[in-house]
Amino acid sequence: MGKPELSLFYHPTLAVYIDDNKEFIQSVTMKSDPGSFALFDDPHEGLVYVESQNKLIENFAKGLPMSPDINAPQQLILPQNHICKKLNTLNRFAEPSVVVVDFSMPHLNGLDLCSQISNPNTKKILLTGVANEKQAIHALNSDLIDFYIGKNEDDLPNRLKSIIATLNKRYFMELMPLSKQAAHTQIPYLFDTEFADYFEQLCEDMDIVEYYYVTNPGGFLMIDRFGAMSRLLVYTTDEFTHTLSELNEKKINDECYSVLASRSHAPFFQNDDGEYEPSFMQNWQENIYPMEVINGDQDYFCALIKKKFRCLSSFQEYLDMPSNRLH
Repeated sequence: MGKPELSLFYHPTLAVYIDDNKEFIQSVTMKSDPGSFALFDDPHEGLVYVESQNKLIENFAKGLPMSPDINAPQQLILPQNHICKKLNTLNRFAEPSVVVVDFSMPHLNGLDLCSQISNPNTKKILLTGVANEKQAIHALNSDLIDFYIGKNEDDLPNRLKSIIATLNKRYFMELMPLSKQAAHTQIPYLFDTEFADYFEQLCEDMDIVEYYYVTNPGGFLMIDRFGAMSRLLVYTTDEFTHTLSELNEKKINDECYSVLASRSHAPFFQNDDGEYEPSFMQNWQENIYPMEVINGDQDYFCALIKKKFRCLSSFQEYLDMPSNRLH
């Protein structure tokens, strides 16, 4: 069993740059996307900011196990409403996932600052001079930092942008609340390269900037920068067969069942709490969606419900907020 190809959820976050040289930190962020960074030329202020933002972090992956037996595999229950309740503020976009800090600063050096960051998931990049390299290697081997790079390295802005993107992906990967075995059992498509390629292309085509794993039915809640929410339903063959069996037991319309049994469409008869809503059957034609099959390690049946919902806060709202990136 390999590593996950996709994280359970993702949203834009901040890279926080801390260096007492104002001109330098402004120069290394010149190729960064607007809204993706905050700059501090005072290390104490930078640390206070990181710690204050860490207190506001929402755990989107926190769910309820289906079984009270602690020896049973954990099963996440994350209906759409559970996620949406946490999307009513812009705090998530100011979450510091990566801190880029200079080693040599007066009063508080970079390694001491990194040791005071309380969130163990925050990724740390140390900017060094030649004289600091031995200390940086020791800090890397001790897991105090995640990467170090020389301040005089060629094409530093682009190098930093690439490193931050890699560490940001790792940041979300490590927030998985399940064991690898439990995650692979419940959400096998997170580990599937073919599905990951399909999903990432879909996000790019739809300008999706954040997504969240949801259940009942399983799949993803996908949100574009303006807050328009779409829902991607994802079924394995066994899950879709089980869904058909449940609907048959509910005595649904014969014509509807015949369409679903052909596996050309997927049903969406759940309310925001993930519970079956009988009233949706009255206009069942409006609540079934075309499916396509993704042939990965196994077949995944996917149906897209485009822009049917609205998010209470959006990344564009965050970008439009007046702010001074240099504190």
